[in-house]
Amino acid sequence: SGHEPIGVSDVDADGFADLVSLYNGTIYVYPGNASGVFSYSSASFAGTMASSLFSPAGHEVIAAMDVDGNGTADLVTAHSDGNVRVYRGNLSRIFSGVTSSFNGTMNSSRHDGVGHEFAAEQRNLRRLGCAPGGC
Repeated sequence: SGHEPIGVSDVDADGFADLVSLYNGTIYVYPGNASGVFSYSSASFAGTMASSLFSPAGHEVIAAMDVDGNGTADLVTAHSDGNVRVYRGNLSRIFSGVTSSFNGTMNSSRHDGVGHEFAAEQRNLRRLGCAPGGC
């Protein structure tokens, strides 16, 4: 147990990379600065963001990346219900305002090897294809 690293991205549009992690159902954003040191975190979801890392039900957090092009990183997850969700980021380093896509047809392959594999590359989310077990 411990923090599940999500990534490093400029969540608050200040020009510095911020560290994003998931721990015990809460997303933490540790803001970066010019000296390269991360400071105290802000928190989103207050224990309600269940990770599929420890259980087949929940979110596989794919990335913190600027999906909508507004300069702040958004949180992208693949949920065990087959939906890809985007939680909008803001200047306060809090994620909220969810948008869902794929209407239950985009299952993650994280636990059983059956489903889709994802990768985040810069501003693009790619579906890598199906895991060896199929989709």
